[in-house]
Amino acid sequence: MIAEVDVKMKWPHEERDFTPWLAANLHKLSRVLGFDLDLEETEKGIGPYRADIVARIAGSDDLVVIENQLTHADPRHLGQLVTYTARLKAKIGVWVAPGFWYTNICAVRSLNRHLPAPAGYYAVKLSLSQRQCEEQFPEFHVIEHRKRWQDPVARKFWAFLNDKLPDIPRPSFNPGSNLRRGRFVVEQVGLQIVLHFEADFVRVYITGSGVESNRDLKSRINLHRPALVASLRKSDFLIAEDPYCVSRFEVNAHDPDNWMEIVEWLDSQRRIYEQVLREGALEKQ
Repeated sequence: MIAEVDVKMKWPHEERDFTPWLAANLHKLSRVLGFDLDLEETEKGIGPYRADIVARIAGSDDLVVIENQLTHADPRHLGQLVTYTARLKAKIGVWVAPGFWYTNICAVRSLNRHLPAPAGYYAVKLSLSQRQCEEQFPEFHVIEHRKRWQDPVARKFWAFLNDKLPDIPRPSFNPGSNLRRGRFVVEQVGLQIVLHFEADFVRVYITGSGVESNRDLKSRINLHRPALVASLRKSDFLIAEDPYCVSRFEVNAHDPDNWMEIVEWLDSQRRIYEQVLREGALEKQ
């Protein structure tokens, strides 16, 4: 059994314990950000203040400022991060904390909306887990980032999925390329199965072609709801009342170590959804 524990059990002090550890383990953070980081400096002086970590995106001159805290996110740290990135002319700011309030996420999202690409901010949740008596292991979960709809990690994930499942049709993406949502069309019923990739979960649901009213779409989806509810396991977190028949798997999707498990879950769900929709089409004939 895996239990989440207080991050201060491993790193009692931010400056003395966590910052040096993260500086030595930037590859762990790089994995979920989607780009490699090279350490430049820790505790860098900026006027009367100090930035926790300054790094550089590997192979470029783009600076990244990382602001850490071992308590729940508070706006003071975000203000410091914005100040440091401005003073250093850094492209990316990364805010690491063990938890974020919704208002924190909204603030990061608002900043990203008003910044020209490729500049932006990431909110990254730090967690510490332990399996029985084994050693504690840290994890990073990207909660918000600058390319929410053009997620570079999502691009790599779909390439991984296509490589592992070469025999299934490749998912299509909408014009404008929302890389978080891959679509499989079930032509017999005029519906689409959507595989949705987020930083801390993946999900599957049904939608239409976008040319019909929501009322008509929901009415057609409801025809298949009883069969889907019967076919999907309760552990898949099916939201029975959800209009689009969503099933969801909570996982750190930005960690490539979890991708095989995610691919297997998505493919299993896709097959169930497709079978139910196709059988529903046959019953109508």
